[in-house]
Amino acid sequence: MTFKKWTIGIDVGGTKIETALVNADGTILFRSKTHTKAKDGLDAIIHQIGKVIQDLQKQTSDSIAGIGIGIPGQIDPASATILSTPNLPFKNTPLKKRLESFTSLPIYIDNDVRTATRGEWIFGAGKGCANFVCMFLGTGVGGGIVINNQIFSGNSYTAGEIGHMTVELNGPLCTCGNYGCVEAFSGGWAISKRAQTKLKKHGKLTPLLELAQGNVDKIDAALVFEAMKLHDPIAIEVVSDAANALSACASSIVNALNPKRLIIGGGILSGYPHFLEEIRAGIQTRALAASTQRLEVVATATQGNASLLGAAVLVLESQFPNLIHEEKIKC
Repeated sequence: MTFKKWTIGIDVGGTKIETALVNADGTILFRSKTHTKAKDGLDAIIHQIGKVIQDLQKQTSDSIAGIGIGIPGQIDPASATILSTPNLPFKNTPLKKRLESFTSLPIYIDNDVRTATRGEWIFGAGKGCANFVCMFLGTGVGGGIVINNQIFSGNSYTAGEIGHMTVELNGPLCTCGNYGCVEAFSGGWAISKRAQTKLKKHGKLTPLLELAQGNVDKIDAALVFEAMKLHDPIAIEVVSDAANALSACASSIVNALNPKRLIIGGGILSGYPHFLEEIRAGIQTRALAASTQRLEVVATATQGNASLLGAAVLVLESQFPNLIHEEKIKC
């Protein structure tokens, strides 16, 4: 896109709120990050979001088309209502209406992973692709689905909850209450927890424990990946289990949806890039041969900016639908 039109993109998470002033060509003029005041309650978070909107409006003298917000959980984008969300006190919250006291700009809201999927679609690895799935590997595991050039939200706006696909019937307990979810093996929290549990049972000094300076509770996913380089047996086992769970999940997605591209990103992939090749190889082993014909398994291409860029796309696709449609189908 070559025309100049600024938007405000906001990514709201349980621990941080990231904001940016984004041009229609994907240029980020200004960005900021602040800690989410989740413990201070709903009103405090809404005030935070409203304040960052006002601050961003001061960063340019050019007109701003609108505000796009990505937020985790079950979101009704038509009414811009947060039906429910993990780690934040939103419950049937009319967020757009609550923010109107801070700004007169139009506001558009959707689930954070679907928003990030839009970012990859217009500015990243999803360019020119009518059918693809994004897998984002972070603290949790989430997905965004595009079918025939349309974001698929599902009947009750929960499509893409791939982290809670069962990959082992009697597997470990997940935060959702189910057992054997892919996230219970491959989410950042699960990699950390499983390594800690195994190390406590192991009872011996290993490279992973040395990296944690003898404190098991300090072990996080990043330390586990670091211990992999030192051939730590527990780290190898935990990461291998995570890779197997991700490949099983990805294979099921490929069989069920037959996408042209499977786009994988997130902080966990950044910490352990080998997951990409392991998932690619796992799909070839597990998925139906017919489903993998012409399938491309690739990494995200927005340098960690998919959520902010996608929030900008929320605005652009609402106000300039013909232009965005051209970008979606452009090869």
